[in-house]
Amino acid sequence: MFRVALLLFFIPLVACRSSGGEPVPQDDVTELTLYGDSHARINEVVGIVAVLPDRYDQYQWTQLDGTPVALPDRHGPAISFRVSDPGLYRFRFQAGSDQGSVSDEFAVTVADDGEPARAALRADRSVSAGGRTSLRFWLDDEAPASAPRFRQLSGPAAALAYGSDPALLYLSAPDVPGDRVLVFEASVDTAEGTFTDLARVVIRNRPPVTSPYFCAGDGANCATTVPLQEVRAHRRDSAYRPALERCVYHNQLDGARLCRVSELPPLGGQGDLPTVERIMDRVLVSHDWMGERFEALLRDPELQADLRHLLRPVTAVVISSDLRPSFYWALTGAIYLDPRYLWLTPEERDLINEQPDARSGFGEDLPFRIVSRFLSDHGPMPALPAAGERAVISEDRLRPRLANTLYHELAHANDYLPPSVLPFLDDELRIVDEVNRRTPVSATLPGGPRDANLAQLARVRYYGDPITEAQKQLDPDQVADGFFADVTNDFYAYTTPREDLAMLFEEALTGFRLGYQRDLAVTDTDYVVRQGWRHRIAQTGVAERAGYALDRIYPEQAPAIRSHIESLTPEPLCAGGPFVSSGPECATPMAFPASPGAYQYQPEPHEHFSPPSVRR
Repeated sequence: MFRVALLLFFIPLVACRSSGGEPVPQDDVTELTLYGDSHARINEVVGIVAVLPDRYDQYQWTQLDGTPVALPDRHGPAISFRVSDPGLYRFRFQAGSDQGSVSDEFAVTVADDGEPARAALRADRSVSAGGRTSLRFWLDDEAPASAPRFRQLSGPAAALAYGSDPALLYLSAPDVPGDRVLVFEASVDTAEGTFTDLARVVIRNRPPVTSPYFCAGDGANCATTVPLQEVRAHRRDSAYRPALERCVYHNQLDGARLCRVSELPPLGGQGDLPTVERIMDRVLVSHDWMGERFEALLRDPELQADLRHLLRPVTAVVISSDLRPSFYWALTGAIYLDPRYLWLTPEERDLINEQPDARSGFGEDLPFRIVSRFLSDHGPMPALPAAGERAVISEDRLRPRLANTLYHELAHANDYLPPSVLPFLDDELRIVDEVNRRTPVSATLPGGPRDANLAQLARVRYYGDPITEAQKQLDPDQVADGFFADVTNDFYAYTTPREDLAMLFEEALTGFRLGYQRDLAVTDTDYVVRQGWRHRIAQTGVAERAGYALDRIYPEQAPAIRSHIESLTPEPLCAGGPFVSSGPECATPMAFPASPGAYQYQPEPHEHFSPPSVRR
């Protein structure tokens, strides 16, 4: 799993766009107009998008006629759905603001006069001007056998890009003076003929990014490098809605917009345990289903106590289709979640931006890998379906991954503002001021990583530092000896003390609460184990450091979790075989490989990113 360290220091404030002299484009859209497919065939994926003046910020789609269809997002400016029966499908779109409301209707006639549609370019959507998104082409709900062709048919020109997946199109939206509709086409040639589909993307004319905290660069000093997707309070009647929308995830977030503790206090600011209702009043989402899934997790009987305790120092939760990877930000006191572990239907997954993390290639030239996995008595921690698979999945399948991610991010929150300090915060200070005047728990964590060479290698792996010729020639056995002689439970711990603490906490909670044991290994580039351990967290030196962190950031459960760690027996993994099937018993390979036909271990996608705290 990929994580970028959180650094605490003064940084230069360099905005992506001018915060002073650059004029803000005037909105040239004067009325609401709906665009979409007015005629369709059975089985076709239909899209409707709204173009409207900037002043409207509340949206509602209502189906008036036709066989009911699933709408993953009824409160955004775009909808996409599949029609399964012939007839008339009619929808009303209503937009509102403090200045009033406006509405319009759109009808789609579905004919039963030919072959059902087989191709689909998913999904029609909205994106902020200057932002990025992706479209995926499907044939018979599967990845096409040959590479499709993509082209833009109309609208201001977007920048198009392609990756290793030929069915996926990446696009960067142009700047626009008002909402604009871009139309894209994808087609593929088969032995049965050519199949084609269209998708519409409405570019929202939102305020330009003038925030110094959302900026271009290598990511080390920025929370994101592109304009932010539009988010809204999941609960429109939340008393904190104005503060949430102003000072947590705003294109023009600056020092003046950051909330004081009195305006957006931590959820457990008075030393009490926040209720699920109180937490949900602090949630911002780009799509409704994201908030619904997060609430379901909060109400999970097994996880509820942990999450309510660990969310005490958090001011808000942001879940958006353009967030990748997840992070906690000491600047705002909020956590920002990638929704990849929240979707249940393929229609929901269609709306998540598939643009890869720009740092995904870091460390590829290193001659070793340090990898891990979580296992239970029932097999590996469930992974997501493959990108080219349309599947409906259960909350149980996503729950372990989402909980594991939350344990990591909430460890950061409690590192900066542990429960012992919450009753004593100054209402007139900003959260970042409170963070900067206190010493984080991780700064006092005893016996941190000692190997300077591994720290330099971690810079290559997690920050993209240039690799040296000497590092390219390292022997994986030499790396393994140094790594396992130290007192860390993950390679990422070498980046900063904050990540050292978060990795210890993440493994401890995931094992204690969810029953997953963790394997950790140093391998060669073919993922053949050179040295590895199960229950590394229980080894002498590592266990004591985990206990120190638990005592300070989750004191209510620390004794029980300590006892759980003490009950574990560290066991070496069998060396010389592939990590995917390696276990403590060399004569008995693992009974559950990562996937049928898996020949080598494939590491999980990059999970976490920790932007720096900003002193100002």
